[in-house]
Amino acid sequence: MKEAVCIKCGKQNIEIGDYVLATRYSDCDPHDPWCVGFVVEIIKNKKGIIYVIGEQFGKLLNTKKFRNAKKITAIEGQKWLAAYGRRI
Repeated sequence: MKEAVCIKCGKQNIEIGDYVLATRYSDCDPHDPWCVGFVVEIIKNKKGIIYVIGEQFGKLLNTKKFRNAKKITAIEGQKWLAAYGRRI
């Protein structure tokens, strides 16, 4: 069994280009939809903020958007991906 990786989600000032763990829900549960990547677009509307996640040079990984994001380091991202695989 793989060791769990704990990344606490919370309010942060996320900007385009930040490396993040983006999740559907604010609890950062790895069993819910999530994505590790770079913020390529930030959409602000009356319901809140939506983060579009892509690769380093702006290429979109998918068309899904996430309401929650947490800045992470490359090492945290590698640990998360090693523990939970790739998921979108």
